[in-house]
Amino acid sequence: MKVITVDNDIELSNLLKKTIWVSFYAKAKALAREHKQITDGLDVQQFESQTAALAYIQSSQAFIDLIFTEIHALDTKGLEFIQTCQTVHRKKFGALVIVIERGRQQDIDQGLAAGAQACLLKPFSPEDLIEHIFNAWNRPEHTDEEEDKEAQ
Repeated sequence: MKVITVDNDIELSNLLKKTIWVSFYAKAKALAREHKQITDGLDVQQFESQTAALAYIQSSQAFIDLIFTEIHALDTKGLEFIQTCQTVHRKKFGALVIVIERGRQQDIDQGLAAGAQACLLKPFSPEDLIEHIFNAWNRPEHTDEEEDKEAQ
């Protein structure tokens, strides 16, 4: 599973990364109990700017399962980042989740209209984050890849 986090708040970015790691291995244990294997490991890339994240997405050959991004960034507008991901790089990732403060309904609506698949409201619990990760894991793009591997 490949995940990108984009946030200029290093503490929040580190919390995202740590919770992603914990949830990934919880999912791996659950799949092991069902006698399924995870063929790929976890790769979490952290970026402080959406410009750097776009450069990574553009150059990456691997499918990115999940992107978490703040909507208000220092170097670019979050809506432009979401729209670029949706129009230019859509086949390169599974889901894009905006991370935003509670009470910013207009920003939430705009982010979802721009193409984000979900919204994670700050402050959030690890359980909220894990739910988004498991939803991404179970998206058709990921499930189809796993089924194709098992069929071969």
